[in-house]
This record gives sequence, structure tokens and C-alpha cells, in this order.
Amino acid sequence: MKITIISSSMRNDSESKKIGNSIYQLLQHKNSSENKHIDLVDLNLPFFNDSLEENVSLQSVWNSISEQLSTSDAFVFVTPEWNGMASPLLKNFFMYVDTELAHKPALLVSVTATTTNGAYPIAELRSSSYKNNHVVYIPHHMIIRNVKNVFNSEIPDPENKDDVYLHTRMNHALDELITYGNYLSRMRTENPFDLEQFSNGM
Repeated sequence: MKITIISSSMRNDSESKKIGNSIYQLLQHKNSSENKHIDLVDLNLPFFNDSLEENVSLQSVWNSISEQLSTSDAFVFVTPEWNGMASPLLKNFFMYVDTELAHKPALLVSVTATTTNGAYPIAELRSSSYKNNHVVYIPHHMIIRNVKNVFNSEIPDPENKDDVYLHTRMNHALDELITYGNYLSRMRTENPFDLEQFSNGM
């Protein structure tokens, strides 16, 4: 199984990227070396418009990403919470996506430096980001609060109960994602859907 992790902070060396790297390391122990972590800030995708086909250099960049997404079986989307919203980089990314995510499972992960926030990006993405790309969000999600103090090493700090708990829960969430990935892969093969006639999800 091939899982792609998408981190979406606009900061370089962000906490979201740190969490994406941690998830990548956890996945390496679970399935295969085909997993990939993409940090959207490195791609520098411009705001989406309808001129993608006319922009040869941008099309080349996106075609490479599209191939990675198309050959993936499942996804993890990591977003910081800014002003009670999901990252604009992630929402812009969804504008570029066509059918590469269709009927594939995804785990949502929200990251915040506070001890109370993080729920709004999950609610926002669950309510609107799946309609046209047909991605399937699994029931489980992760809200990683106080992020500066957790996931700072591959092995959880036994003296840090939050770190131990979040590592355990993340492993559970990834196991759930892999299970969904296996079932939905068979479903896509046995029951292909018409994504051209009914492309907008409603």
C-alpha cells in the first residue's frame, strides 16, 4: 500500500511538517517504503485558476504531483489551525485535484500550539473539501494540541503522558486508515464509478 502525507503549513520547518515526518516514520514500520511526504510550502503552487493547461512549467510540476496522488491508495492531510480555519495552502491544493483522490481513504490531522484549539479545521474540511474530488475521510481524526511538546522523537517520551497517548492514538488511526485503504482498493477495482458523468459529487 502506498500512502501520501500532505503537510500544509505556509511556514518552512513548521510543526505541521514535523508531524508529517513523524507520521511518515510510523508508516514505514507498518506497510512499505512507497510512502511519501509532501510539504505544500515547497511546491509554491500559485492560487488556482483555469489557466493550468496554458502554463507549461506549472503543468509539469502538477503532473508530477498528480501522478503521485493517482498511484496512492490512501492519504493523510496535516493542517495547522489559523484564525479558526484550515490552511489556505491545503484548500488551494484541493482546487487543483481532479479525480486522483476519488474513493480513497484519508485521515485528517489538525495541529495547534494551544491546548484548546484544533477542531475547526477538521469540521471545515469534513464539510466541504471532499465533494468534487470524492475523497473518503475515515471516521477517526487527530487533533494534536500543544504540538511543540509532542512528537519530538520517533519513540514517545515515557515521562510525557500526552506524547505517549498521541503516539498510541496515531498508530491506531493509521491502522484504521490502512484497513480502509485495503477495502476501498478492492471496491474501486470491482465496482468502478462513473466520475465523468457524475463528477461534482451531488
